[in-house]
Amino acid sequence: MSRVRIQAKVRTNPDFCAVTAELDRLGLPWEVQPPRGKGHPRMLIEIAGVTHRRHIACTPKQNTPAAAALVDLRRWLRERGVAV
Repeated sequence: MSRVRIQAKVRTNPDFCAVTAELDRLGLPWEVQPPRGKGHPRMLIEIAGVTHRRHIACTPKQNTPAAAALVDLRRWLRERGVAV
């Protein structure tokens, strides 16, 4: 699958939508890094010099709900001192 098609699929991923909405609500910067060769793209979130790399699945069906992605993100943010 081409990089363009993978990045288009990322935008419709429920985890990606939930996590980016939460980051936008908190006013935190994030970016999507395209895959290097084969693989999945990654979301990069940087807070106080620490970068959190989160892989984004591009498969049609995902086994984990979007709420689990939010719990993981909020836990990481709380560990960095961000009020969630």
